Amino acid sequence: MDTCFKTTDLIYAKSPIEVNKSGNLEIKLGNNQIPSQSQVEISLKIIIKNEELVLDLKATFEITAICGRCLEEKTINEFNSKVFRISLNSENDYELSLNQEKIDVLPFITEIILDKMNENYICHENCKGLCTTCGINLNNYKCSHLEKNLKESPFSSLSQLDL
Repeated sequence: MDTCFKTTDLIYAKSPIEVNKSGNLEIKLGNNQIPSQSQVEISLKIIIKNEELVLDLKATFEITAICGRCLEEKTINEFNSKVFRISLNSENDYELSLNQEKIDVLPFITEIILDKMNENYICHENCKGLCTTCGINLNNYKCSHLEKNLKESPFSSLSQLDL
């Protein structure tokens, strides 16, 4: 997805430039990611006014999240929007200036997508996770094995440490 705009086009625009685009973006945070086959759809209005970049951005996207307890994968449809106002005549977090030939809005798109991702995604509040002995999903099955004696473990001496 092309996310760059010529700085001169933005400076001389009398009204905001409006763009609707879709494409693939590879973004990953913890157990979350944008699937490679998924389309991210953006709608933006962008203008430079009084040496300030004003960007009104909306994005619709799909997140694939893996539960941190049971490892179940879920696809979540998301929407986020935000208006950014960035001063271009002083230092800013995005390292943008009027001296650049092009202004890339990808960091802004990435930011509103990351805002919707939960780094420690849990599928539901009462998720039981995986059995520590056999590894089955305790949300779907009940273990029928005997509890393993903790003293049999080569790591049992670690439980005596005062941490």
